[in-house]
Amino acid sequence: MSWQKNYFALATDNLNIRYNDAIKKLDVPFYILRDNVGRAFLEKSAFQQTIAALKNSLSQAKSTDPALLLELGTFQSKERLYAYSYKIFQQYITITCSTQLQKVILQIQDIQDHRFSTRYALLIGIKNHLNNDIKPAKKAINDVLLLRNILLNSCDFKSNNIKVLLYGNATCQNILNKFKNLAEKSYENPALFYFAGQGSWHSDNSDNLTILGVDSRQPDVFDIELKELSKIVTNCPTNLVTIVDATWSTSTLKKKYSPRSVLPAQSPLPSKRSMRLKQSKERKSQLLSNTCLQIGCISIYTNSIRHEIYNGVGVEADYENDFQNFIHGVLTYNLTKSLSKNKIGTLTYNQLIKSISSEAQPFVVETHLDARLFDNSVCCSLINELLRKVKQAPVEQRISFFKRLIEQRNSIDPESHLNLGIADYTLGDYGKSIASIETALNQVSEQNVELKRKRLAFPEAHYWLGRVLYESKRDPAYAVKELRLATQGMF
Repeated sequence: MSWQKNYFALATDNLNIRYNDAIKKLDVPFYILRDNVGRAFLEKSAFQQTIAALKNSLSQAKSTDPALLLELGTFQSKERLYAYSYKIFQQYITITCSTQLQKVILQIQDIQDHRFSTRYALLIGIKNHLNNDIKPAKKAINDVLLLRNILLNSCDFKSNNIKVLLYGNATCQNILNKFKNLAEKSYENPALFYFAGQGSWHSDNSDNLTILGVDSRQPDVFDIELKELSKIVTNCPTNLVTIVDATWSTSTLKKKYSPRSVLPAQSPLPSKRSMRLKQSKERKSQLLSNTCLQIGCISIYTNSIRHEIYNGVGVEADYENDFQNFIHGVLTYNLTKSLSKNKIGTLTYNQLIKSISSEAQPFVVETHLDARLFDNSVCCSLINELLRKVKQAPVEQRISFFKRLIEQRNSIDPESHLNLGIADYTLGDYGKSIASIETALNQVSEQNVELKRKRLAFPEAHYWLGRVLYESKRDPAYAVKELRLATQGMF
């Protein structure tokens, strides 16, 4: 048997039923059962059930299993139970003297420190502009006040960490300056940039989308390009979330611009208006190819921007009459409505977006959609990466062991080839995994031919080959064939 069990065939509900039935029948502690069930829940990404089963297993074990401690601490960390994971990891370090896990401990201390959990926000609302030719962005001020109230009462923001720019304070230069300050804070802290106002684009380039400050299109004052904001944070790991309640579309039937979209600017933007931050080696990452719409780790826009991306300057339904009945912008209304209905402490951005009706779905550009709202994604990602390396180390040791074993046996060792393939799968190296498992199956076939006997089943190898092929999306038909063979026993 291979060293890694699998629970691929069991659904989460079925697993729950079997687990509860088994517990009722047990008269004595059986920590191995709880350990195995915990790992089975893990394969289903049922993290809360994983933690409960592993905790019970740990409490029943006669001696402390370091691997069990590491699993439990890892999933407590994923569920943001940092105080508990800290204690578990300390136990692990005491037993194993692991220096690698010390870095995780330091990051957990950081993420619990108020300096890294403080949340910042910059909220901008612009209804009227100094240029009277620009129509008002109705309800924009209402949007800012509503969102500020939700941030204070439901999202653990503090009043002195929320900067609000309304009316004459929301000049283009002031917006850029305040945005730069927010971006700098977002390296180490959760941060939100919110804009409610008019959207537009440049007449010579419809891909160059803009938002308008209160003084936009005054002499020598230009709209703010979205790509300007993106450039400020693009090369930096960041916790910044951006929400822009503006539109970029027209109604071609009535030739009216939608409530928060205005005619394109005629004057070109100066080529050198740029505000890049100083970059360190640690903060570099690849530039985005998605038309510079990603401003921070997650950017949320009104649906009209989707049409702009795919169809040039887009068309959306003319909802101007309906819009008069709203006291808030459409995007803000739907987001805040969803926030008020959900438990924000555990809510992810993915859950937030999915809770909005399909007709009102916003357009989202993201790298951390599974992150919790206003979490410190940078710290969380670093902790997860460090834990991945800690858990990867014993797998790499197994790989070295299986390779030595195969070499000692002149490469003829189907069981070791299979285990090597499973280890490579665990590290995500699907190509090597498939090659090793196929080698195991070929060797069993050759042995049967040489011994002139009926081919013996190697169902576990067929199962793992089918699973790796399926999960890596290499060859679905081949995967189905192998999984079918795995169920047949003799073939």
